[in-house]
Amino acid sequence: MRITNTLLIAFFSLSLLGCNSKKQLEDKWDKLTNADSEQVEIKRIEELSDFISEIDGHFKMNGITQSKDTLNLLTQTKDSVKIDHINLIIYWRENSFHAKNWKPINQNNIYLFFRE
Repeated sequence: MRITNTLLIAFFSLSLLGCNSKKQLEDKWDKLTNADSEQVEIKRIEELSDFISEIDGHFKMNGITQSKDTLNLLTQTKDSVKIDHINLIIYWRENSFHAKNWKPINQNNIYLFFRE
């Protein structure tokens, strides 16, 4: 009985952490998509990237072209292609968050996600 209670408490705690992390990711993504200057955009990319690292997450980044083609920006370059917007799928533990429709002010800022 004691082990069961401990497992239930652990499971409940992890569930709350997952929900809280998702809410924070949603908030940070909304702030990024609403950036009104390149400097603000850079700051918000850094904040989001740092948070993804904090939760031991990783992501898949897709660039969506004006013709609605999808480019995996982890494996392809966008040098000759005009990207309309960016979608990310952020993974951590058993959770995921689908972040959509970021239109970068400066397309080169996309690569700030890949800084070390």
